[in-house]
Amino acid sequence: MTLQVGNCKRTDEACTNADDVNNIVITIENTTQNSLGIAALILHEGIHAEMHRYVSRFQSGVDPNNRARLFQLYAYYKRWSNVQNNLAYRWLDDAHHVYMIENYVKPIASAIRNLDGNKYPLSHYMAYGWEGLRDAGYDINRLTESENTANGNLRKVVDNNFNETCR
Repeated sequence: MTLQVGNCKRTDEACTNADDVNNIVITIENTTQNSLGIAALILHEGIHAEMHRYVSRFQSGVDPNNRARLFQLYAYYKRWSNVQNNLAYRWLDDAHHVYMIENYVKPIASAIRNLDGNKYPLSHYMAYGWEGLRDAGYDINRLTESENTANGNLRKVVDNNFNETCR
């Protein structure tokens, strides 16, 4: 895996490119945030990279940028789906982000809290877990606007009191 600073096609935060299965590249575009925010971006993009790595163990040539198909195969090889073309699931959605919302928001928040020395309750770090997922459109029934605002306000407390930098 390679971490680099650069530009992404579809976002202004970070992206994952797995065109070369032997070297998945995570590009960080927004380098102006503190190191906790950058760590959250790396964790988020690392989940995308891991899904591609896992699928490539079973099937080569899968387009890493076709995330709907990639997740369909990921579910199949994890034996969550009986068939590769299970029409009961909405594969055309960006299923990676749905999966992350359902499984990784709290673990990412917890990891960032740990990096910050557990200074605040987990609630102060939830915005880090939601980073890159709020705008995906899948949190409509999962995160209210008031919850999003509250999470953002608690994150500001962490950001304003965090003074370490990545080296």
